[in-house]
Amino acid sequence: MAQLRLSQPRYTILAVLGQPNRTSLNTAAERVDEYIIQHGDTAAAEWSNFHGTLSVATLGAWEVVAIPVELARQGASNLLHLRLTYDQDELLSSITTAP
Repeated sequence: MAQLRLSQPRYTILAVLGQPNRTSLNTAAERVDEYIIQHGDTAAAEWSNFHGTLSVATLGAWEVVAIPVELARQGASNLLHLRLTYDQDELLSSITTAP
């Protein structure tokens, strides 16, 4: 993810990656965006927007169906799980990956 760097405003990250699969607040009341991106997927932003739209439209119920289906269809080894944390000013403060 060469486009990501610390202190980057959230709106610029949304422009690159699209809407996250999930957004929440951590215990420090910082926004945390979670993305599941297929390695080498040139349409990752569009796919993320699709998932985000359905997640909002179904009040999160889409995630219960989508994540297992995606894992089965594409294989977990091809997926990159990103967790982006933002400070109170909506600037990127940490980038972590999950297996």
